[in-house]
Amino acid sequence: MARATRITNDALRLGVRIVQSETRVAGPAARAMFFMASRMLNDVRACELLAQTGYPLQALAGAATTFELAYRALYVDKDDSRAKAWAVHNDLRYSYPPNLKAAMRTVYRERGEPEKTADEMYAKRYAPLAAAKHGNPRAMQQFGLQRGGDTLHIFLGPVDEPATTKACQIAMIEGVRLLGMVLGDLVDNHVRETNRAQFQKALNRVAGRVHRLLEALAKPFAKSP
Repeated sequence: MARATRITNDALRLGVRIVQSETRVAGPAARAMFFMASRMLNDVRACELLAQTGYPLQALAGAATTFELAYRALYVDKDDSRAKAWAVHNDLRYSYPPNLKAAMRTVYRERGEPEKTADEMYAKRYAPLAAAKHGNPRAMQQFGLQRGGDTLHIFLGPVDEPATTKACQIAMIEGVRLLGMVLGDLVDNHVRETNRAQFQKALNRVAGRVHRLLEALAKPFAKSP
């Protein structure tokens, strides 16, 4: 948990520096991207607090929200017309753009990658987070409920066990990964050139640390002798 916390805190400090830096052109897209990146900083911090205190389902739910906002921010990117549509959107039934998977497909297609990459990311990374967010029974039974015969035990308060710790680390690091994607776009397209190189270098270092930790977390638990 300490390693994930250090990476998260370093990413948050870097993110604050980036969103407080000067923009290159303060147009609609820049304003929308800075706004969404700032919101993501708060979301990742809230996810970190939930993870550190042993609330895996809530931390994963927070990561799901971060995922949704990240790809909507990447959809806006540097497109002023999309940013204007985002700014005037006032329908509380859904966000902008309304279809997350369609937005993801657009993001990957516009970056020269196949749309199936978006579908894979949606299924493998977003779906498990969304299951925690929306109270999926299978997700709840992994961390919040336990059945013993005819008795159903419901955990109230924090849970402290290896699987919970792992889930909390995944929630934090997935949030940092998503934050890094948006901050990278922000730096490339909206931050003044004088600051761009140092921010890109720092973001690449954080991305490397995130990748290595996600690889470590993907390994199964060591069996007891």
